[in-house]
Amino acid sequence: MPTSRYLRLVWFSALYDLVVTFPFATPWTARLVFAQLTELHLRLGLGGATVPPFAPLHFMFLSFFGSLVTMWAIYRLTCTRREHGLVDGCGRIAFCFWQALALWQGQSHLLAAFLVFEVAFCVSQLAGYRRAPT
Repeated sequence: MPTSRYLRLVWFSALYDLVVTFPFATPWTARLVFAQLTELHLRLGLGGATVPPFAPLHFMFLSFFGSLVTMWAIYRLTCTRREHGLVDGCGRIAFCFWQALALWQGQSHLLAAFLVFEVAFCVSQLAGYRRAPT
């Protein structure tokens, strides 16, 4: 894979992360997103549990996560490097595992859509890193 194509892949994975996680960067926007996800889950009649009620402490930790991933995405968007794909791909291994575990434990099947993107970016970034010249 040519380096320029690989860097585009890393950039698009960062854009995906920004779009998906920015709404979780504050407790107020996270509440709105959870309400919409719960409504979508019910409207589509998907299996698994809906999102349980969250306390302020839950939203604080969720916002930590959303803020960190948002900053990591912005960094990759503004300073895209080959090594970022390797680091991001390794991080996605953990994200894939946690999402698969949540699905296995009966959480909303909406997670499967996010898991598909996580696996796709994980595999493509890790495989592409090996093929992209330094």
